[in-house]
Amino acid sequence: TILVRRTKGGSYIVCELDGSVNHNKIGAFRVIPYFARERIDLPEHFSTLIDASNEELDEIENTGVEERPNARDYYFEGVNLDGSSADESGDLEEIEDLSEEEA
Repeated sequence: TILVRRTKGGSYIVCELDGSVNHNKIGAFRVIPYFARERIDLPEHFSTLIDASNEELDEIENTGVEERPNARDYYFEGVNLDGSSADESGDLEEIEDLSEEEA
């Protein structure tokens, strides 16, 4: 696997050694760090060796970009992510109300 491009969000666009480009971005946590023992210079025409043009790579890079970055994330609806205490945010009262309703 060859890293072709790193996106703004930190994910990677990769291709195989035969030049086929994976059209799904790969999360940075899935990439195993590799320390090269020597530098490998790629040819100037590297983009012709892979099965995607620069425009296609741009399109892959821009897929999945949120149009509404401030949208609510319902997976984290009741999770306190900002580090404030539950007493300050009022979340504790909501949790107590929910537990009373379930009982």
